[in-house]
Amino acid sequence: MKTFQFILQCIFCGPRPEGMRYGFFATFNVQAGSLKAASGRLPGALMNRINAHELDYDKTGFFKLRCRIVEMWELTEDDQEKSKDNDMGFSFFRIGRMSAPFFFARFLFEERRRSHLIVHLNDPAIL
Repeated sequence: MKTFQFILQCIFCGPRPEGMRYGFFATFNVQAGSLKAASGRLPGALMNRINAHELDYDKTGFFKLRCRIVEMWELTEDDQEKSKDNDMGFSFFRIGRMSAPFFFARFLFEERRRSHLIVHLNDPAIL
C-alpha cells in the first residue's frame, strides 16, 4: 500500500452568512494501491474532516463548496513518519471582491478542461 499526499483548495462560491467570502486549503494523506484509487477516496476524507470540525457549507446548488487538487505526490517512508497525524485541519483565507470572479471562473474552467483535478462532493454516498 502506498501513501499519497494531496493538497486541496476549496472555496465557498456563494456569500456566507457572515457577509464575507473565504476558502481553505487542506492536506490529506491517503493510503491506496494507486494514485487514481487515492484520489477517489478524497471526497470521503474531506467530508469526514468537514463534519468533524463542524464546518457549515451549502451542500447543493450553484453556490456549493468547490474543491480542486493543487498538489499531489507519493510519500516516502521518511515523509510518512513525519506526518503521522492525518487530520491537519484547515488553513482559511479570505477572498476579496475582486478575486471572487477569478476563483469562480477558474473552477468552471477546470471542471470542463481539467476534471481530474476536481474533487466532486455531490456524490450521495458521501453526503
